Amino acid sequence: MTEKIIGTARHRSIDLRAKHIPVPNDLDDPQRIGRGAEHYQAMCVGCHLAPGIEESELREGMYPQPPALAEHGIHDPKGAYWVIKHGIKMSGMPAWGKSHDEQSLWDMVALLSALPSLSENDWQALLDDSGTAPAGQGHGGAGHHH
Repeated sequence: MTEKIIGTARHRSIDLRAKHIPVPNDLDDPQRIGRGAEHYQAMCVGCHLAPGIEESELREGMYPQPPALAEHGIHDPKGAYWVIKHGIKMSGMPAWGKSHDEQSLWDMVALLSALPSLSENDWQALLDDSGTAPAGQGHGGAGHHH
């Protein structure tokens, strides 16, 4: 019951704050999606998974568990952008807006919009095209620069 109440309050708060954010009209651009894949692989896979990755040690230890974005994707680009930029307090979701520019944040949203439709082979092709290794499934590892 408590999780449901907190979840509802969180969703309403995000919706309110994201309501007037302008969304770029090129979120389906393959180059944008490819750049988003590079960021997602480096910072998000450990918690939110990716095609072909069904679980991670990091994710198993989180409570509440982060959404499996490879399976569920996002429903609202504005809300996803706001969450990526500002994070979610007391959830383990960092605020990437302090370390990433606007283009990078929207690249991640573009990837999240496409993610549920990607097969494991599609995902691997995106990583290959960007030159990103499929290792290091955490929130950015030592020595990773992008």
